[in-house]
Amino acid sequence: MDGPTFQLELHQLKQQIAELANKRRVPASATRPDTSSPTSYDAFSQQLGDLKTNLEDLDGRLHAARAESQANIPWSQCTANPQVDYQGVLSDPVLWRILTSLQNDVRSTDSRIIGLERSISDLEDRMDRAQPQFTPPGSTNGSASSWNEQERTEYACSKAAESRLPEAEPFPQEQMLRQKLELASVTMSTLKKYNKTILKQNCQLDEENAKVMRDIIALNAGLHGINTQSSSSITQAAKTTEAADHETHSGMQDTLCEPHGHCQDVDENAAIPPGAVAFRNLEIARLDEQLCRTQEELRASEQHLADKEVELDHMHRIRETSAEAEERIASMQNSLLDREKEIVQLSEVMREKDHKIERLSADCRQMYRNSQQSLTELREASASTQSLLGNLERQKCQWDEERAQMMREHQDELRKMQALCEYKDEVAGEQNRVIAEGARLIRLRDDEIDRLDRRFRVAVDDVGHERRKNSRLTRLLRERDDEIGAMKAGIEHACIIPRRSPRDQDGDLKYPDKQLSLLKARLEVCSQVAGVLGPNDYDL
Repeated sequence: MDGPTFQLELHQLKQQIAELANKRRVPASATRPDTSSPTSYDAFSQQLGDLKTNLEDLDGRLHAARAESQANIPWSQCTANPQVDYQGVLSDPVLWRILTSLQNDVRSTDSRIIGLERSISDLEDRMDRAQPQFTPPGSTNGSASSWNEQERTEYACSKAAESRLPEAEPFPQEQMLRQKLELASVTMSTLKKYNKTILKQNCQLDEENAKVMRDIIALNAGLHGINTQSSSSITQAAKTTEAADHETHSGMQDTLCEPHGHCQDVDENAAIPPGAVAFRNLEIARLDEQLCRTQEELRASEQHLADKEVELDHMHRIRETSAEAEERIASMQNSLLDREKEIVQLSEVMREKDHKIERLSADCRQMYRNSQQSLTELREASASTQSLLGNLERQKCQWDEERAQMMREHQDELRKMQALCEYKDEVAGEQNRVIAEGARLIRLRDDEIDRLDRRFRVAVDDVGHERRKNSRLTRLLRERDDEIGAMKAGIEHACIIPRRSPRDQDGDLKYPDKQLSLLKARLEVCSQVAGVLGPNDYDL
């Protein structure tokens, strides 16, 4: 679980506790608007408020720790590493187990609190509607011993119930109920004593005791909601009867009650007037009806008290659960203090890392500037490379044109050389005829012919060599520009030879062998380079 999830869970827990507290306060204020001390009445709401305060304190301290940790982190680091590791801050498994168990307890407590609120509201409604008239169940038989036994049983049950009640301050309605119980017990004991006196003496009450009886019945009716009209009719009947027989029974005042209401025994065989018997029977019948009603209401009130005792035990368990939750929250606060210390240590480590990051950022900025400079140089080099590529393309086009021009010139030279070779063949044939005609001269001059023959063979070999050389030069024409210049210089040197051969006086050629060799040399030069004078330009 990361930091934001923890914050969300804590916020939801606070909202649930606040809703429970509000729900608990609203029914309390709606059903008890006249309550003067709500804090003593709603102890569970006070514990919920304490738990909410502790959670708010815990949340505030956690926010303060987060703010301090974020204040120690520089902006550059935040931008460089936006994901802050909150797992290390809240990674204690014990802390998470405590938080998870607390959340489960709160979730399980929701249903119990809702049920408790419903039962408390039910109990309050029933107590508001109830009009308890606590009468022992044995009062219907008119036996004084049954009255005393039931009174002792009720008193023991009430004491046992009070001993089982929690030590917390009782609710206002519970206090009022206890006061009603005490007043009802006093009233019923007084009525039993008067009934016992009437049964034993079999006489009518005097005016003072009848007034006390009327006051007691009115008090009981005011406490328990008994119809006051019936009691007033009873008192009116008692007044009329008392007025009729007041003189005959005035001596009974000294024998009725002591300071505590104890009556003396009288003679049971005394004469009973008819009016007193009728009043007694009427009072007994009405008291029996009242006791029957109060008996049923007492049983219902006892059942309510038992239910309330169960609910109070449930509230005790909830308080114990709240105490455990407070202990867990205290342990969580201790864990948070440890985490705050770890956060401080981590903040120091983060500050050291900040210094390192600042140095690294300065180095990165320097590297970035260097890279920008290198990028600028690279762009300039790329632009120069593009310009060089354009120049290369243009030079390539120009070189292609020059090569095409050279190929055309080479083709022209080849055609010229072919024509020259044909012409050479013709010249060679004519030379053969000349040689045939000059056989006589050759025979005469065998030695010289042999010499010329050897020279001729050498010249033929030279012609073959020059042909091979010419073929090689045609392949390497682009690389032999200098050789072409040298050959042109040789051609110019060859052009120094005079065009007309020397003759003697008879018109014959002087030195024909020399002229023949010169012709061969010219043919050799013409065979090498095109555009020179051919054999037709010379007088052979």
